[in-house]
Amino acid sequence: MPELSDEQFHADLQNEDDLGAVIRGHLHIEHALNELLKGQIPFFERLEKLHLDYEVKVVLATAMGLNANYEQPLRGIGLLRNKYAHQPGFKISQSDTTNLYKTFSGDDKAIIQDAYKRTNKDLNRENVPFSEH
Repeated sequence: MPELSDEQFHADLQNEDDLGAVIRGHLHIEHALNELLKGQIPFFERLEKLHLDYEVKVVLATAMGLNANYEQPLRGIGLLRNKYAHQPGFKISQSDTTNLYKTFSGDDKAIIQDAYKRTNKDLNRENVPFSEH
């Protein structure tokens, strides 16, 4: 499978509704987790027989050295994906985005705020902090 460039991934997300962005984002993240695990676990392909789910891959990745600060945001993204998958008609709410935001470390929240601020500037939007949306 050919790798998707960051630029193409970001462009694809811009053309999606919330459902598409969450699902596409989750697929991209799970692919990155798989690649990380393949690089850390000899004979990773043998684990495919176990049909590891996303949650187990997150735990394995952190056990293999992925920064523990990423565990809760990765789980939060998985929870959002599951809401779309198991609740027909689910619509992402401010509560959902706030809960996901809360899972990030202080440093990552600062990065999110900066990216959001730059995006608003690029789109000529009023600068309201991400945490207030």
